Amino acid sequence: MSWDEFVKSPTASTLVEKVTGYNEIQGKKSILESNPRLGVATDKLTQARQLSQEAVRAAQSGDVTSSVVAQEAAKANAVASVMEAYDLK
Repeated sequence: MSWDEFVKSPTASTLVEKVTGYNEIQGKKSILESNPRLGVATDKLTQARQLSQEAVRAAQSGDVTSSVVAQEAAKANAVASVMEAYDLK
């Protein structure tokens, strides 16, 4: 297949669409990642997710006290992330 045939093929147009979409997503990510307020909120949400997973593991192992403590900490981090993202804190 020649280059001219390839460029006109459906495979080439699909490839161009995917690369264009990827570049657009990367551009949007860099805008979000450069905002320090969103970075803090993302960090707190990540911590909340990890604490929530710890709470589930603790509950599954029968450690109810640790589960409740981890779940409350997860809730606090989730609320803090929203407060900081909207500059309410």
